[in-house]
Amino acid sequence: MQCTTCQDTCSFATGRHYACMRYPAWDDATAYKTWKWDRSGGSYVSQSCPDSCYFNLATCDCAFKPWREDNSTDVPCDAKIDIDFFTGGSNIYSLNNVISQVNGNALFASDDSSITVATDQSFEAYSGPAVIQLQYSESSEITSRHALISSRPCTKGGYLLMTVDRESILLEVSTDSHTLTSLSVPTAGFKPGEFKTVRVVDNNDHITLTVSNGKDAYVARARAPTNPYLHCGLVLGSADFVDSFAGVVNSFSLYQCIPDGWAA
Repeated sequence: MQCTTCQDTCSFATGRHYACMRYPAWDDATAYKTWKWDRSGGSYVSQSCPDSCYFNLATCDCAFKPWREDNSTDVPCDAKIDIDFFTGGSNIYSLNNVISQVNGNALFASDDSSITVATDQSFEAYSGPAVIQLQYSESSEITSRHALISSRPCTKGGYLLMTVDRESILLEVSTDSHTLTSLSVPTAGFKPGEFKTVRVVDNNDHITLTVSNGKDAYVARARAPTNPYLHCGLVLGSADFVDSFAGVVNSFSLYQCIPDGWAA
């Protein structure tokens, strides 16, 4: 199903078009009501979403559940991409003027340093849920806004941009229809040279942004429409119209699910 406005367009032999409303079955999160025409005129009928899906109001469509049932026997939520040791490159990522250190950390030491993370075919039409996690430290105190993560340039889908300055981390997500969602978390009390873990959890209805140094954490949450911003991959440390990141990244993870116990 493809529906972004809670309306389908139905065609008939006469060539006329009618708006067919689709809305939730309020007593069942895994079902919805849709209009079906028949000889008597038509009526609303119930339709069930596929297994492991629910009806998402933001997209007016069935979406994968970002949670698991208490009695679920599904396999654990594992990372689709999990990089904790950066080498010279792989089929998953490529280093662009980034130094791979002996401990596996990636050092961004020049103005054009970046890491391109490729996504496979499972992301071509994927719109969530999703989790992005990055662990980083600055080389020195930041005096302007620097890019941490951005969507790889793409002709389809939305766009994600995460930047950091000396006081906060800012996350901006835009859809292909130019709807923009932004939220930020402070970084007060965190030292430039210590590693911070920043995490984005997108459950299709809300986006949660978290940053932690292992002792303290800041969290922000905002309602956001579904944003397929992973279609063409991600870029670490670089983005258009933003200064490049100067520092170290020692791990990166990307999920197509939300692990148990992670705020969603």
